[in-house]
Amino acid sequence: MIHQADVNEMRQHVRRAIQTGDTVSTSFRIRHSRTGRVAYILEHRQALRSEGGLLLGFEGVWLDVSRQTIAERRLSSAAWRDTLAALTMGLAHDFGNILAGIHALAETLEPEKNEDIELDDRVGLIKRNSLQASELIRRVLSLHQGKLGVFDYADLNSLVTDLSDLVRKIIPRRIQFSVSHCEKPLPVYVDSVELRQVFLNLAMNAVDAMPHTGKVSCTTYHYTEVPKLVYLQGDFPRLPAICLAVEDNGLGIPARNLPKIFDPFFTTKPVNKGSGLGLYNARLFVEKHHGAISVDSTEGSGTLFRVWLPEADFAEIERVNEQIEPRRRCILLVGTLGRSLDTTAEFLRRCGFFVVTESQTEKVPQLLDSFDYEFDGVLLQLVDYSDQQTGQLLQELKERRPPIKTILQIIGRNVDENDASWIRSVSLTIPSDLPEPAFGQKMRELFDRPTR
Repeated sequence: MIHQADVNEMRQHVRRAIQTGDTVSTSFRIRHSRTGRVAYILEHRQALRSEGGLLLGFEGVWLDVSRQTIAERRLSSAAWRDTLAALTMGLAHDFGNILAGIHALAETLEPEKNEDIELDDRVGLIKRNSLQASELIRRVLSLHQGKLGVFDYADLNSLVTDLSDLVRKIIPRRIQFSVSHCEKPLPVYVDSVELRQVFLNLAMNAVDAMPHTGKVSCTTYHYTEVPKLVYLQGDFPRLPAICLAVEDNGLGIPARNLPKIFDPFFTTKPVNKGSGLGLYNARLFVEKHHGAISVDSTEGSGTLFRVWLPEADFAEIERVNEQIEPRRRCILLVGTLGRSLDTTAEFLRRCGFFVVTESQTEKVPQLLDSFDYEFDGVLLQLVDYSDQQTGQLLQELKERRPPIKTILQIIGRNVDENDASWIRSVSLTIPSDLPEPAFGQKMRELFDRPTR
């Protein structure tokens, strides 16, 4: 079905196709009639007519552009957030300076002890309120600290405390907001910026679910056993697990919608109010952090969202470093065109190296200085003849800054038959009779050692 908010625009699109006779394009949303899933479609449509001008039908194509739409919205949102962050931080800084001046002025107006009790109370009220406002400014600024994609250790209780104080200031007074912490510290290894976004989104969703009055509670837990969960996105983390729960007593979510609320673009809010990406982003957050998000809801009674994360064991950084694949080493292979060059290149590629071949030694410096490749080493094949260019190239490679590893592969003669200065100037010499397994082993050992 065409999404109800796009029906009128779609009708106008069809009329344009009929009136102009040209191919017309537009984007709109479709909703699956059974599952309710929403997708974004780019349509190209052209009217087909008989020779007498009778409309026979349409010809066209549909393209699913849901992924592109998600990317575009994220880029647009990121650009706006960057602009808003700069404005907010500048305004907050100036406002903080004003509050500091008010607080300082209040201190100068304080009467001497017992001189004017009524004035003392009023000045004290000004000082307390200015300090509270300054603390609120500090919490607003803390939202802009850190960068997306940066993982670090944090105490979930501390993060929730800072954010909860801010939530209290921005939710309507008709909503009661409460926070309860686990008694013990809850260490997590997370992207703190993303966690703040997920928490604020869950809290504001809870507020939106209560059009009149209601209660929102935020609680942190420590679990050593897996609880019974009905609707879960992601994989439940290893135990012990840490839980951040946001609960409301609002309208609740219809049972038919629970399996799809974490899908992109799914929303029951008006078109101009909800993007349908908030819970989808929460799902991506927990999947990235090896956790899960669950929902329990009863229509008319309220909803409970729980974010599940593994408790940090402070070995996460080591595990991440172990999982990072080393960059593929890039070798510039220099030699005469032919079987020997091709065979060596193919062997090095089987050993996991990225190989660029070059048959003209005078082009080697230009290749090394280009931005097309980041070379880790140069392997120079030395055949049964030598020339002046070989010596010059080896000398230049030796003097390069930063230094680069140089390998000399002897082909067709013994190592002792070559210029001794050449042998001394290179990082590794490969004799012609060296078996391939030993060749590969020496190459790997060479690049495991740091360049001097």
